[in-house]
Amino acid sequence: FAAVAVAGDPTRFAGIGIDVEPIGTMDVGLVNDAFNPSERVLLLNAARASGEPQDAWLLAAWCAKEAAGKALGRGVLGGPRAIEVVAADGAQGRISVELRGAMAEAFPGWARRRIHTYRRITSSRNHSITLCLLNSEASSA
Repeated sequence: FAAVAVAGDPTRFAGIGIDVEPIGTMDVGLVNDAFNPSERVLLLNAARASGEPQDAWLLAAWCAKEAAGKALGRGVLGGPRAIEVVAADGAQGRISVELRGAMAEAFPGWARRRIHTYRRITSSRNHSITLCLLNSEASSA
């Protein structure tokens, strides 16, 4: 079991989202439902570049989608493909996503912007934690 808390200055951040998941293998059906083919290729390449297993990157990307949805305050409207992974940087632990479909319609101010999330693995190596901080200035642009 794991618990995490985060707080941020509301004058600096339009939203804060966090997701914590136990490390493990994602079900193949869930992977196929959650990620389009280009996302799966991107995550495979990130895994190869980092030397981590592909499952680690799939879980990190799942957490990134969840954290971004939570930061926006509505969860993942329209299902996990409504938030698309567009970049992964293993050195910084950053996964960037963009809104699609129902999410883009619900949040037009964020629809054409990359949302960055940051992942860490707990010291016990049994949970993946992903944080999303939405910059207030970006939401009004």
